Amino acid sequence: MKPGWTRRRAGAISLIIAVTGLVTVHVLQYQGIGHPIAMRIVAACFEAGTVGALADWFAVTAIFRRIPIPVIGRHTNILVKHRRKFTTGIVDVVQNRWLAPSVVRERLQSISAANWLVTYLGEPESRRRTVTVLRGFLARVNDELDTPEVVGFIDRLLKDQLRDVDIGRPLGAWMLEALERGDQAPLWDTILGSTEKSLREGALKGVIEATLEAAVRDYAGLDWKKKFLVKGATTFGAIDYGIAADKAIGALSQALTEARGLPDHPLRRQVEGVLASFARDLADGRGEATRAVAQFQRSFVDDADARALITGILTRLKLTLAEQLSREDSDLSATLDHLLVGVVSDLRAHAETREKLDAWMRQVVAEIVDRHHGVIGEMVESSMTRLSDAELTQQVEDKVGDDLQMIRVNGAVIGAIVGGLLTVAKILLGE
Repeated sequence: MKPGWTRRRAGAISLIIAVTGLVTVHVLQYQGIGHPIAMRIVAACFEAGTVGALADWFAVTAIFRRIPIPVIGRHTNILVKHRRKFTTGIVDVVQNRWLAPSVVRERLQSISAANWLVTYLGEPESRRRTVTVLRGFLARVNDELDTPEVVGFIDRLLKDQLRDVDIGRPLGAWMLEALERGDQAPLWDTILGSTEKSLREGALKGVIEATLEAAVRDYAGLDWKKKFLVKGATTFGAIDYGIAADKAIGALSQALTEARGLPDHPLRRQVEGVLASFARDLADGRGEATRAVAQFQRSFVDDADARALITGILTRLKLTLAEQLSREDSDLSATLDHLLVGVVSDLRAHAETREKLDAWMRQVVAEIVDRHHGVIGEMVESSMTRLSDAELTQQVEDKVGDDLQMIRVNGAVIGAIVGGLLTVAKILLGE
């Protein structure tokens, strides 16, 4: 038998015992069984116990239910009839006494959020749930990654950073180091090979013919003698731009072939010397090279529209992150778990960090309680308002019903004792 079951019926049992005892004693008295004085005292005990048990049954039952007794019945079912006052009283006690701001702040002094966090995140399953929450949050952020607002922000951020940064000196130093290491050799081979291929395919022949023709025209425009000479040569077919272009392409192709296989070729050395001079000017922050780079930087910052490029990068990044965030076994999930492990290790190793976290938590919670203290009462009132009369009665009775049953038991016991004592007193006084 469960203890709760016994206590819930203790009041009824006490009443049954009192009534049964009263009837039994009167039957025994009627039959002349027992000592008259002793039976009188026992009868008085059971009579008073019955009265006490009945009175307390009425008092306890009247709190939760209506008792159909004329006139008196309207003063029963107290909890439902005075529900509003009952709710207001509970709200006041919870909000302004049990959870008053001063009480909450005092309680916060004995609470360590850092220790809670260390204990929680120290368990692998708890970290897994935390990573799941973080992935969901990051997924919502990722959905907005390539919006026009984000693209515009990054565009402004890049331009603000590039406007004031000195890129000339680092660029010059990098170029000098690359030239000293010989990093340009593969680039040379690629450029020379591509140029030679273009020459063989005739892609530059038209450009060379047009260039030669423009040069001859410029030569003819110097004076009348040169103009006469050029006109005569053109008339008699002495100038064939196609043949001249083929000869130039052949010579240039041969030179490129030689330069491609010789790192010390004069052409390569000459170009590398020009690049080295350019790089030194940049590294030293002087000369035309520095002014050219600064001008390019200003033009890029002021005129360049990098939004399309940024949008493309963010869109690809968004797709990658979406795939990573959709799986628990992704590299990103493992990284988030590793970060949480790092947080736990840092909190365990540094008492100062724990104290700062606890102080911040106490301050935040205290401010929230001060600003929104009325929410506590609203929550309690809302919860109680949603309950029907039957549900409210049942919940209150479940919490205090057992203790109230003991009141009925005490009523029967105290009544029996008082009744017995009064009867003994009457006998002693010679009634």
